[in-house]
Amino acid sequence: ELERDLPHDLPLEEALSDALRQSPHWARGRALLAALCEAFVPQNRSCAAYQARIALRLNPKDEVALVVAASIEAKKMPVVFDCNCEDPSLQLVPHSNLGVAPYWYRMPEAAEAAKKTRAALRDRVVALLRRAMDVSFRGEIRAALAAQLGTAPEALELWREAVTQAPESRALLNRAIHHMESLGLAREAKELAAGAVKRGLWSHPDQRPHLFWPALPFNPFPGPELDSRLPRAAAAFAARLEELQTELLRAKIPYTAHSSPCPVGANCTEVLPGLFPRTVRYAGFWETGLIIGRDKPCSAQIPLTCRAIKEILETEGFTVIAATISTVFGPRSSIEPHASAVQGRLRLHCPVALPDGASILEVAGNPQRRHQEGECFWFDESVQHKATYSSVNNLPRTLLMIDIAHPALEDMSGEPTMVTDPFTSRYWHTFFPANPSKPLYASSPLEEEWLQHAQNWTRSPWVFCTKMKAKMLDQWLDGVEASLAKEHPAIFSLFWERSSNTLQWIEPLAGALRHPAAFCESYWRRVPEPLRWKKSFQEHQGDPGHKGGSLDMSLDYLFLSNAAWADKGRRLLFDAGANAFNTSLGWLADAYRKNGIIFDHLWGWEVNPPPTYCVPTEWISRLSFSTEPVVATQGVPNNPVHLMEQLCSPEDFCVFKLDIDEPRIERELVAQILRPGGLAERGVLDEFFWEDHFAFERYGLYGGEGEIQDTYQVLLALRKQGIRAHAWP
Repeated sequence: ELERDLPHDLPLEEALSDALRQSPHWARGRALLAALCEAFVPQNRSCAAYQARIALRLNPKDEVALVVAASIEAKKMPVVFDCNCEDPSLQLVPHSNLGVAPYWYRMPEAAEAAKKTRAALRDRVVALLRRAMDVSFRGEIRAALAAQLGTAPEALELWREAVTQAPESRALLNRAIHHMESLGLAREAKELAAGAVKRGLWSHPDQRPHLFWPALPFNPFPGPELDSRLPRAAAAFAARLEELQTELLRAKIPYTAHSSPCPVGANCTEVLPGLFPRTVRYAGFWETGLIIGRDKPCSAQIPLTCRAIKEILETEGFTVIAATISTVFGPRSSIEPHASAVQGRLRLHCPVALPDGASILEVAGNPQRRHQEGECFWFDESVQHKATYSSVNNLPRTLLMIDIAHPALEDMSGEPTMVTDPFTSRYWHTFFPANPSKPLYASSPLEEEWLQHAQNWTRSPWVFCTKMKAKMLDQWLDGVEASLAKEHPAIFSLFWERSSNTLQWIEPLAGALRHPAAFCESYWRRVPEPLRWKKSFQEHQGDPGHKGGSLDMSLDYLFLSNAAWADKGRRLLFDAGANAFNTSLGWLADAYRKNGIIFDHLWGWEVNPPPTYCVPTEWISRLSFSTEPVVATQGVPNNPVHLMEQLCSPEDFCVFKLDIDEPRIERELVAQILRPGGLAERGVLDEFFWEDHFAFERYGLYGGEGEIQDTYQVLLALRKQGIRAHAWP
């Protein structure tokens, strides 16, 4: 149901029963499933609501079930949009999204109906949270109830209780401060922020990030006192603004965020739904478009701007995280104080179009900073700030904004401190630590299931093939074929490259750690299957490029790196167990070439090579080959790990394939990769292929040692160290 790919004849109950039975807390399992449905399949509201109802029937006093049910109800609330419009016929600010904006202030009946719906849902949410509060002392539950109660006197007392019970939660403290300010309790909000600063949670009451580095200075407008490169880069960009202006204004950058339209001359308020409703106050209209970031390379529409970013910022050694175009419309626009929840980034403001008005950035306790033509400046967006713009002739103002990793982090070894409540702690994709050299790894839902159940599910071929065949094959193979695409099915796991803020996909650890259809051909052929699956079986019969022609030896399931992810120095390939060149060594070289990666040098080991070892001419000068047996003895040339330690650096792209049919030696080599100070810790091994010979006799694989579950855990450990580790067939 979550993937929307279960066979129609397989009920949700059946598909999830195994997972739910693993936990004695059935209600908790159902509640977490409801939360997953609500978060990842928002268009299928029945999935979340159904699972939440089941959870509460199983245990009406489970705190997580009650909170999840409340969250699902809160998300159903309509957006409340209001403004101080005396004349409802006021003209709207011109913008590009008129067709989707909520014009409730122009339709009194719709506005009234929306408010009634919101009130009814709020009553249900409050009732659920009160029940949760009766069985739990968690501060987060009291905080959610306080946020829902609005101006009720009880809200302030609940916020105080919540902060007392969860004093280290920065997310909760920020919610309390914002809500108190919205209720007009400015003094209480300031006291709360000041108390958090005294306890060391923040260094300044106007800089309240969820991700906090205590050693970073409070400096809203950093300059040479922080890093001499900052003013140099700002001046270099300012000098090229005239060159970039025409390109940026003509480019058709799709807008990724915008405000609801606020009538000219009015101040508007928008309340966004959720367990913790968010109130946004503004005037006018603004919209932004992403040109770099979130796995988006620099737009081809703006080559001059892309070149400037690379030549100025990257040459200075800055790590570029994102770049956006922001347009604010006249005659008057403003956004009330707001800030980023993530410390550790600086933003460069460069005016592209500043026709005739005043564009001002205000920071509490600091002089106003005006945008001036031909001038760029740096700003720390984690500081509370207000933006205002006024135009005499009703013309828009456009800014180029570029985010970089805070340069002070280069000299720091600590991680940020973060404590969040368990219901809103999804921050891994905005986590910028001091050492961004290793990517973060996230298992897909499919991989999570197999990590937990691999040992049990592979005991019976019937169970094994049932779990592997649920319309997953097409998604998997089509996703590998489209390896250069930007989006992939949710069955794929992923790495997040923190330094460049990009995502890398990889096939999940699942099944027999081979092709997803391996060992199931005969079972599936007895059942009518889609033509795509039958074609898949026929394609690989007798194909020498697939290690013997059977699916259990096919390589089609592997999701390799592409050139965008391997944009480094030298590209080096090491193959222990190379056999003939046209098998693994040649296959890897050709497969990477298709993805835009051509290796500078190849190393191969094969103790029993064929009598005639044919090598294509292009590789002869770039191949080093040994017929000596591979050993795990440290410090000798025939130990591939030792050789890579000598040759590979973090600036290189290094790939290692290990399959010498010697389980003991192979596992010792893998242990050397993972040891302290080894290849994994140093971040010099990028991609790794390994066939671990575990016991799998029931599927016709003999002579193995150990259990499949152990192999899963070793491959997972390698991936968590930032290595793209694959199971080799």
